[in-house]
Amino acid sequence: MADQPLLTVESLYTRFKRGTDTIYAVNGVSFSVSAGEVVGVVGESGSGKSVTMMSLLGLVRGRATVDVKRATFKKWELPRLTPRQLEDIRGREIGVIFQDPMTSLNPVMRVGDQVMEAMLAHQYATPRAAFNRTLDLLREVGIPDAVQRFRNYPHEFSGGMRQRIMIAMAIACEPDLLIADEPTTALDVTVQMQILALLQELRERRHMSIVIITHDFGVATNFCDRILVMYAGRIVESAAVAEFVAQPAHPYTIGLRSSILEIGSRGRPLSPIPGLPPTVTEPPKNCSFAPRCPYAIDRCREELPELRVLSPGHEVACHRAEEVISLAG
Repeated sequence: MADQPLLTVESLYTRFKRGTDTIYAVNGVSFSVSAGEVVGVVGESGSGKSVTMMSLLGLVRGRATVDVKRATFKKWELPRLTPRQLEDIRGREIGVIFQDPMTSLNPVMRVGDQVMEAMLAHQYATPRAAFNRTLDLLREVGIPDAVQRFRNYPHEFSGGMRQRIMIAMAIACEPDLLIADEPTTALDVTVQMQILALLQELRERRHMSIVIITHDFGVATNFCDRILVMYAGRIVESAAVAEFVAQPAHPYTIGLRSSILEIGSRGRPLSPIPGLPPTVTEPPKNCSFAPRCPYAIDRCREELPELRVLSPGHEVACHRAEEVISLAG
């Protein structure tokens, strides 16, 4: 992997106005993605995973305010780009697999035309070249009889096949970065593994970076090089996968790991995280996880823990991380 990050984000904040309330969806997120790296963004629904990435791409709508100190992708400073310039980067330089292929695909447009559309919109290829490349892409993502299937509509495909079409659309212009937002949601386990294997193959073949957004800690540890764990709009832990598996340091990360079944863990009861995520109608002033945390002390309820280096390549936002590691054992 290259030493120079492909994407660098510093201090990203996203807020939404809802009536008289303000929703503080993303609260000071900073991270980077290297060339050829797969980064997993993990957390419960509402933790700010998707909003973080969509904010960078200018895809948050409505009464949203996005502030960021720095967001650099390759040679571009994303906050300085006009909407038209950002539109040129989306699809060509950065591909996106949206969360639900059933609603993301146009139901009255042939799937082949939908794959071609990105190439034509970005002037990536002539109509004839785009047609031929679309057939190649359909074959590459595992859709048989590409010529015939080009003419089909989304409802004529299974959920897994629709997801493959979404992948073909996302990589049509050969982007350097692919953002996959819950790419295995609503798919059965076998199809999930096929989709992840396909993404891994595409990453190796094209040396493409991938950010995969998921609530499934098991998917992240099996597919990614590095994981960012988000809670209440903040990154609470960041480390390489091996470090996460061997020594998670944040109580929330430990809770996520304990709440999933693992191979060889027969007979071990699942330990769900008690309570519910907080409402984010005001900026965080203390540890948002404290009400659900078995290790919380008064300091956690009074002081906001900053993301700090625990060991090389391992960062955590917890006042008691060192103690938590020994107590959780």
